Amino acid sequence: MSGHTGGDGRWINPMLLAILVILIIGVVVYFHYLQGLFSAGLSAVLAVAAAMLAVGWHETVVGIVSGGRFADIAHGVVLVALFALIYLALRVVFDKLVPGNVRFHLLVDKIGAACFGLLAGMMATGVLVIAAQALPFAASIAGYERFPVAYGKRAEIVIPGSSQRMDAVYDELDETAFRENQASRLLVPVDDLLQWLVRLASDTSGSLSNGQPMADIHPDYLQELFGQRVGLQSGSRRCALPGKSHVLAVFTADSFPQQDQERMSLGGFPIGIRSKAILGEKYPLKPVYKPESGRMLLVARMFCHRDDTDHGTDMFAFTPAGVRLCVNRRNYFPIGTLQDAQTLFINAVDDPLFVSRDSCVDVVFDVEEDDLLAPPDEQGKRRIRKGAFVEIKRQVQTAIWDMPLQSMAEAARRSDKMGIVRKHGVLPEPKDKEKEGGGGAT
Repeated sequence: MSGHTGGDGRWINPMLLAILVILIIGVVVYFHYLQGLFSAGLSAVLAVAAAMLAVGWHETVVGIVSGGRFADIAHGVVLVALFALIYLALRVVFDKLVPGNVRFHLLVDKIGAACFGLLAGMMATGVLVIAAQALPFAASIAGYERFPVAYGKRAEIVIPGSSQRMDAVYDELDETAFRENQASRLLVPVDDLLQWLVRLASDTSGSLSNGQPMADIHPDYLQELFGQRVGLQSGSRRCALPGKSHVLAVFTADSFPQQDQERMSLGGFPIGIRSKAILGEKYPLKPVYKPESGRMLLVARMFCHRDDTDHGTDMFAFTPAGVRLCVNRRNYFPIGTLQDAQTLFINAVDDPLFVSRDSCVDVVFDVEEDDLLAPPDEQGKRRIRKGAFVEIKRQVQTAIWDMPLQSMAEAARRSDKMGIVRKHGVLPEPKDKEKEGGGGAT
């Protein structure tokens, strides 16, 4: 059985989580096998209901009970607690209403009980696996990665501001697989099954429909949870606090000149992990980023509140995978950030980025035009599609569908304090201190 080495050097069996899931399901099946068909059937129905309600309600409950405290673990803990409480409450009620059992032929009783136990076990493990993915773990959870990650990659880089060179060791997410949602799944895909059931039941014609289908808010919740775990250093906040950071305005442009600080060099030596020696034929970067036909660039100006900064650095840390544009039941993740409202600094989805406290950053999305914009109105104008929002680090959702779509000239005229931090040597040094609060590094 093969494995890989995790970022901390430990050997990880890629089948470990799958084995744990199968073992838990096996225990649940055996327990229900002993109960008999009627009791097992009742338990399975209640497990399905409890699992679906827990997934559908846990975000609302987190917002009510946590108030932002323990934000990084609240979703996982509340999800499991809700499932257990709902299941136990329903089980107690039905056991009181139907205290007896129903006898069936022995073969029917045992086979049926085992089948219902399988369903109950899949619901219970589905909740546990989704909850684990909502916790602040690394990309790999007991060897399971929803999207491929290359561990322990090395690049020789120069330390900006000195002549020293060092070997950088880093992990690299498969960019294409993540952006196109080409997910790897468990041997028994209990998390995908539960997500599918909730999407189905919450849709407009579903049995649990409340006017807000899950697909409108979470086109793929599991992809989103994975994105919130990758790239960030240990100790960084995975979640922003509600009502703090938010999107101030949105803009659009036809194209941007582009750079990549991970491709840059100082004194002939690379300062980043995407140097020519690493990328080879993929190294050249076109001087201008222009979206393909039928697509457009959307820029969201994101304010990063001081309460969402990390304690150790006093900076707002995020990755493009932790910020998403949700529109027309699709997730879009930033392709990079702007410098001075002019130059696009391209990013991989797992690049760690830092913004000074109480400052702004422009994140850039490359989106399908027909996804973002609603059909023309009576005057022939196209506005942002109703329901579109930008989510920042899981707990902050800013509706943008009612915001005017402005030009980059208007973005440049705004007086917002910009605070995206670049590597030393990437930007020219400011001529005076007054310019440091503008679009440059802080």
